[in-house]
Amino acid sequence: MASPDRNPTSYVPALPTFAYSEILQPTSSTLQALSEACSTYGFFYLDLREADAVSNGDIALSLIQEIFEYAPNIFDIPIEEKMQYEVDHYGDVKIGGYKPAGKHSGIVDGKRDGFENFLLPRNNVAQLSSDRKPPWPAVIASKTTLIQRSSHILHSIGLQILEALSTVLDIPQNSTQRLEKLHRADQLSTTTLAVLKYLPSDTSTLQDMDTGHMAHTDVGTLTLLFTTSPGLQILSPQDQTWISVPPLSGHAIVNVGDSLSFISGSRFTSSLHRVVPSHLLSTEQSGKMLSRDDHKACMGNEEENHSSGTRYSIAYFLRPELDVHFLDAEGRDWRSEDWHKVKYAVFRADSKEQRESSLLTGRKGFLGDWNKGIGG
Repeated sequence: MASPDRNPTSYVPALPTFAYSEILQPTSSTLQALSEACSTYGFFYLDLREADAVSNGDIALSLIQEIFEYAPNIFDIPIEEKMQYEVDHYGDVKIGGYKPAGKHSGIVDGKRDGFENFLLPRNNVAQLSSDRKPPWPAVIASKTTLIQRSSHILHSIGLQILEALSTVLDIPQNSTQRLEKLHRADQLSTTTLAVLKYLPSDTSTLQDMDTGHMAHTDVGTLTLLFTTSPGLQILSPQDQTWISVPPLSGHAIVNVGDSLSFISGSRFTSSLHRVVPSHLLSTEQSGKMLSRDDHKACMGNEEENHSSGTRYSIAYFLRPELDVHFLDAEGRDWRSEDWHKVKYAVFRADSKEQRESSLLTGRKGFLGDWNKGIGG
């Protein structure tokens, strides 16, 4: 196997792009292209720039824009206050609350991550569960309606994608095993809406600081990502190089997670990806990204984010209902909630423990560190 290049020059010239209208009423050619996208890279762009009252694409973008504009207020509250809502207060599932920077491993061997986030579980947002301890800070509670509407619409978009993928997998319409029926909106799951803030970093001190988001595969079914600046990279299954995936205006970046890969019998690929500070991207690579006509921030002021070094992202992690069962790549039977717990325990482990397991990256002995090759 080729060694992943820690300083990639690869660039995604054409990750597949689907208009949301194509997902709503897919043709045979669209289904074939969607199958290939989910089987090869496990990533694709979803164009939501539609002012269609039925599709909700344009409404989703408007809501995401509003969250982006409000995000600095969420993270500007004092750290002492944020820690009152720390994720560990929500029990062992880790789907709600505040995650401070440094909780997980980072992209440099021996260092921790460089992002903080607030996780807003669908169980609470949609009032499926009364387990809401501790209560949200006032800065979030004041935006409850915005969070509820965003969660509802993003969930419906995810279900439409799953409906198309069920057709790809030839699952009968009346089957209870259709993908969309394993992610019903009124059932408990670990699905969550996340608002993330990546902290500024400096090239000269990279080896000495916590930065980025470690290489990993996502635990759930689908991730719908909205971001404001470059930094996301995926590991090419063809040549094992890291490839940057720039944000596109009006698009979500969608990727397949472990649960969908397992449920599909490995038909779909849970892609290995990481987040690196944009200043670490090579000059050649950044130039290619910035020269694209439609390479703009998905939302917000890109120039401001670049100059400050701060990167905001919003992600909707769509995951199966708690009691859904699937077999992993080694044939072990998992309940969805249990898979989530085990995977998140590995997120927090030290690098030695992570290397000894395939849970984090899908392969033993490889963590995808920025400063290491295939054994790193």
